[in-house]
Order: sequence, then structure tokens, then C-alpha cells
Amino acid sequence: MNGDPLDPLDALAARAGIELTYVDYWGVARRISPAVRAALLSALGYHANDALEAAARLEHLEARAWRRRVEPVTVVGVHRQPATIAIVRERDESARLAWNLVEEGGAEHEGELDGERLALLSTRTLDGRVLERRAFALPRTLPLGYHRLRVHDRSEVEAARAAIIVVPPACYLPPALEAGRRLWGLSAQLYGLRSEANWGIGDLGDLRRLAEIAADAGAGVIGISPLHALDACRPEAASPYSPSSRLMLNALFVDVEGVPDLAESAEARRFMEAPDFARALAAQRAAERVDYGAVAQSKHAVLRLLYASFRRRHLDGRASARGAAFRRFVREHEQTLERWGTYHALAEDVGSGDWRTWPAAYRDPAAAPVVLFAKTHRERVEYHQYVQWLADEQLAAAGGAAQRTALGLYRDLAVAADAGGADGWMHQRLQLSGVHVGAPPDPLNHRGQDWGLAPWDPDAMREDEYASFVALLRANMRHTGVIRLDHVMALARLYWIPEGAAADEGAYVRYPFEDLLGLVALESVRNRCIVVGEDLGTIPSGMRERLAEARLLSCRLLYFEHDAAGQPRAPEAYPQLALVSTGTHDLPSLAAFWRGSDIDLRERIGLYRSPEEAEAARRARARERLVLAAALGVRAPEEVTPAAVDDEELVCRAYAYLARTPALILAVQLEDVCAQLVPVNVPGTGLEQPNWRERLPLTLEELAVSPRVRFLADLLSRERPPAG
Repeated sequence: MNGDPLDPLDALAARAGIELTYVDYWGVARRISPAVRAALLSALGYHANDALEAAARLEHLEARAWRRRVEPVTVVGVHRQPATIAIVRERDESARLAWNLVEEGGAEHEGELDGERLALLSTRTLDGRVLERRAFALPRTLPLGYHRLRVHDRSEVEAARAAIIVVPPACYLPPALEAGRRLWGLSAQLYGLRSEANWGIGDLGDLRRLAEIAADAGAGVIGISPLHALDACRPEAASPYSPSSRLMLNALFVDVEGVPDLAESAEARRFMEAPDFARALAAQRAAERVDYGAVAQSKHAVLRLLYASFRRRHLDGRASARGAAFRRFVREHEQTLERWGTYHALAEDVGSGDWRTWPAAYRDPAAAPVVLFAKTHRERVEYHQYVQWLADEQLAAAGGAAQRTALGLYRDLAVAADAGGADGWMHQRLQLSGVHVGAPPDPLNHRGQDWGLAPWDPDAMREDEYASFVALLRANMRHTGVIRLDHVMALARLYWIPEGAAADEGAYVRYPFEDLLGLVALESVRNRCIVVGEDLGTIPSGMRERLAEARLLSCRLLYFEHDAAGQPRAPEAYPQLALVSTGTHDLPSLAAFWRGSDIDLRERIGLYRSPEEAEAARRARARERLVLAAALGVRAPEEVTPAAVDDEELVCRAYAYLARTPALILAVQLEDVCAQLVPVNVPGTGLEQPNWRERLPLTLEELAVSPRVRFLADLLSRERPPAG
């Protein structure tokens, strides 16, 4: 019965967007199990234990759709207007329907429509009434943007309301890139930047200095790892791709000594001059890895003193330009910042950043006990708003420094957030429990990957009129010229794994791809922000072509780009609409790849099932090294050994090779430039490997005067000249 396409359980799963089969990385069609189907239906709220219950649930969903006058949101392309809206009315409805349309800019239009004159789409008998779904074409072309439609008759108390969103056909590209200009830039893990000024973790002050170094070297863009806020109570949970919130910034990235309020706070300066604090700070600066716990303790200790001084001087009954700027920032982000500050204050009280473990009275952000808590702990709530303001100020300053380059900052947006974090608490209608986001088996991980992140409910996103999705894009395009969408396939589908199941026991769930793609394009155009889609891994057929139509840049990596014969793809064969690099944060640096130290590490921490499997990986790497060496012109085959090529030659030849591609952007990873051997991240590991902690071996001050950096910059600038 399960294989029957008319099976109600299968039909219900299809209605919920669950794909019953998928084609894996190796081209094998895989059908999901009944247990996975049941678990995902349950997570979506479509509980059905058997075919009878599934049929009843399908009937309920169909009836609910018919009881709506209009759908909550319609996304329409700017060149596909006037938009057509499906209107539901009773066949015997005598009164004409009235409509009112308010454009985003305030212009208003209204009129009446005779239901009999609308094209009939379908009919349905429900609750003893004959209902008709008819097509209503808006009588005018609308500008790009977010518009409001209201449809009602004279007897209705509540009118039907809907969002009409008009989107462009493609994302923003600057005229120079449209004309084929090619750029190169530097990319870094922000936390890993080392400088004489920072407190043991790269910060937004370092980012500003890196932007200045990059601009002086002729770079056209500066890429950084996600700036997302992490766990409120566990600073050691350091992955920027498993954030507590994708809307808010990581407080540990605030450059404390760059805060203007430090000059006004004698108490904070005395605290920093104390011997114990000075010793702790020196240890943090000297450490090879970021000690997140120590950094959090040091920074928050001083930031709380700065907030107290700021509040006394600029908020408590005193008018000042700085106080007004803070109040303006809070007003601009009012609801999100209020909930953000409240979440943090509650987490501190309870001692956990996982809101699912809190007392029941605190789990709903709109509950009366939560509102009362926020009111009675106003300064604690406001402190976290203050820190966000500081981070935004410093990000703006870094973005300003990056304006000396052609594109500015290049930020990264993670695919999802931790289920127990701030976003989960603030957006409980959207974020699901009982399932995790991950990836099916592929060559990087034959067991699949469970990222422990919570997906958004596709139906809830539509009910929300995509407002939260739009807010997420805007937050991450702020002060930014380029944004990378991690796992861009999430616009079309995400691989969901039932909680407690193995990573290869999941299924894909569909998302409203064309709607989301249109919204990405609209916000890209409005924010003049280029969009890069990370399109690695298992890619649905036609996805790359559709993304290219919408002008999202593809991610192309030297390690993965091969022709049909298995040889490295020739530079001229790379696509133009792309960002190219050697690898990503999940892959070894060039030096580590060449030496095979990543294989040694994986064997040491038990990621291979046997010594023979590790040895097979080393033999495969030797073959890869030979093939790559031939493409790069590094050495004759008999001379290709890890010791035969120095790191500087390898890096220069690899990036010179990529510089010759027609790809619009080339990203140079600082881990390659510095020949860093310890990986940024080893996928599938946790406590056995200190991911997201390694600091660069060179300081920013050393990078600024490094002959190696200057030689590489000059080499790339000859092929991809900076604006002159």
C-alpha cells in the first residue's frame, strides 16, 4: 500500500511538502521509510496514524483552504503583472465584493468586482454552500515592494487581508560586474584574526583594520564568517553555523577598547588596569586558540561597567546625541530588540540558554510573567540592547572602511538556528521541534550529517507573509555589499532528520522556492547587495541554472571542480557568475591538503573505521596531489611530494590558476595565506576536535607588511586589477 500513489498517508506527506523519494549524490533513488514519513508529518502538525486519519486530515486541510477568501500572500514578478489573485465566494453571494489596495509607498486604490465576471477556476460544496474560486486580476501594475490587499463584502465584520509582493527578476549586480569586471578579495574567520589590540578573539575593530589592509593591497571585497549571536550561557558552543540567533550579532565581536563610552568611565578603566585583569587579558592574547569562556567573562565584565556609565550620562533624564542615537536604534528594531534583551535576561536568571528547559511561565515571549519580568529587570534587558547597538556601530565602521574596496564586506548567513536559542523562543510559530536540519550521505560524510538545527515550517512562513524571512535578509545585508546564503538549496528544499534518528534516515521537505527566490532578489536590489548561493553537495536538477537566471553567484571550489575525465577543470571552463576559492571552512587549507595532515587528524580522532580506510585515503590524496600539481604546473610528477613544494609557491600557483577563471569574484582564504594546518572545522565532530577556535599564526600587523601577502596581492591584481 505504501507504494501506491493514492495512499492517503503518501498524499498527506506530499501535501505537507515531504518528498517521498530523492536522488542521492551517487544518482541512486531512495524512498523514505514509513517511520520517517510519520515523524516528519507529526513535526509539521499533520498527525495521522493510519490511512483513515490521513484522509480525514487531507479533507480538513482542503476545507480550510476553501474557507479562506484569499491566500495570505502572493509573490509576483514585476514583469508578470497585473497580478492574479484567487478569490473564494459563494455561488449565491448577491453583494459585489469590494477591494482596497494600499501600495507600500502609501498610494491607495479601490473598487468593486462582480464575481460573475471573474474567470471560474474551481468549485466546491462545503458546509451546505457551493463555493467558487475565481481569478481576480488586479487592474493595475504595481511597483516593486510590499503591498496590502483587502477584500470584503458589505456584510463582513472581518475583511480578508493579503500581502501582494512584487519582486524583480534577478538579484543586484553592480554595473562593473555586469560588464564582466573580475575582482579578488580576502576571506577570514573573524574570531581567528590575531592582533596586538584584540582580547584573544578577532573583533569588529580587527575587521575594520583588515578592510584597510585589504583595500591597500588592491582587494575588491572582504569576506568573513557569520557574525550571528551564539548561546547565551555556553560561550564554548562556538560554531557560527549553529547560532542562537541569525538576526543578532555576536557580543564577543565588540571591540571593547573601541567603544566611545570607555573614555567616560573611570571605573571601567580602573577595572582594566587591575593586575588580575591585565594578566588574564595577556593570557587570552597569547593563546593559540580562542578561549571563549575567558573572553566572554572579560568582555561582559567591562561592557557592563560601560553600560552603567552610559546610562547615567546619556539616558537617565539627560539629553545627548549619543543617547538619542541609542534610542533611535532601539525604536528601529523595537520588537526584536525587546525580545532579545528579555531572552538574555531570562537565560541569565534560569542559567540556561535553551528556552525549552525554562519554567513554563517563561516559554512564551508574550506571556504576562515574561512582560512583567522585562519591566522589573529593565536595565538588564537594556544592557543586551546596548551591546547590540555597539556591535552595529562597529560593524558600520568596518563597512565604511571596506567601502574603499569595490564591494565592501561579504557576510555569511547560516542555514538555520539552534532550536533552543533566541530565535526559537522569539519565533515559535515558525521554528519546528522534533526534527533537525542536515544532509544525506555524500563523499564528505558517508553516514550523512545532522547539524542539530531547527527548520522553519514552510506553511507558517506563508502565514507570516514571509515577514520573518525578509527581516532575516535585511539584518544580514546590513552594512554589507555581498551576502552568502549557506546551503542555498534551502530556498527549495531542506533535508530533515527526525530527532533521535540516524543522519541517513531523513527526507527532503519542499519550500516555496520561487517565492523565496523572488524575495531574495527584492532585498538584494533594495540593499544593493550581491548574493552568493553556496550550492555544494546534493543539488536538485536544474537548481544551478535557475539560480544563475536570478543572478545568484555559484560557489566553485578548486578541490571539487573536475571535468568528465576527472582532471581539474580548466580555468576558462569555470562559469562567470561565480565566486571561486580553493575550499571552505569545512575543508583543509592548501598546506594541510598538500601534506595530508587532515587525513592524519581524522585518523587520530577516530573518523576512519579502520587503519586500512585511512591508508586508502592517503593513496587517494597522493593521486589528487599529482593531478593538481600537473594542472598548476608545480613540479614534474616524480617530484610531487609534500616536501617538494613550499607553501608560498603552492598558494601563489593555486590562486593564480583561479584568477584566470572568468568568475566574477575570487576569495583568498587567509588560512591558505598563513599556511595554517589546524582545520577551522572538521564536520561531524564535537568535543573530540576543538573546532572554530584556531587563531591565525600571523597578526594583522604582520599581515600588513608581509612580503608573502604583497607578492600574492600583486600577482592577483595583475590578472584582476583594482578600480583605478
